[in-house]
Amino acid sequence: MKAQIGMLVAAIALTMVTTSCEKDDNSSNGPAALVDDNGSGGNGSDDGTENVSHEPKWKVTVFKEDEKDETNHFNGYLLRFNTDGSANAFNSTGVTKGTWRKSENNFVINFPSEPLSELNDDWQIISETKTHMELEHISGGDGSRDYLVLDNSLLK
Repeated sequence: MKAQIGMLVAAIALTMVTTSCEKDDNSSNGPAALVDDNGSGGNGSDDGTENVSHEPKWKVTVFKEDEKDETNHFNGYLLRFNTDGSANAFNSTGVTKGTWRKSENNFVINFPSEPLSELNDDWQIISETKTHMELEHISGGDGSRDYLVLDNSLLK
């Protein structure tokens, strides 16, 4: 009996060690902070609110286009990046739908209309945490530099 209990304890301990060491690879869905806490893939609605929870939403804290500060174009907007690759931009007039995707080093944003379409680019990720992303785009044509900072730590 003691041998069976010892083997059971060893099996439980081994299970705990192997499951606690699993790699959490969210690279295909972006950092966990970009999507809702439950990781769901949308509720199937077509009203602009699919997979939208109240946390986290991102604010554009810096947007420089060709080194010119144009952050004020995004005053009043909050961005939401959903697990299904859709994005929502909220402001006082409603919700604008867009898309996003992330690879290891790039973050691609696409919205259909101004001013949000100014964000449309294949951004290189300079740095990222769960609450802060710094992105840069250097034009292949003229070498101009755009800079974008998204932050959700201010919203909590």
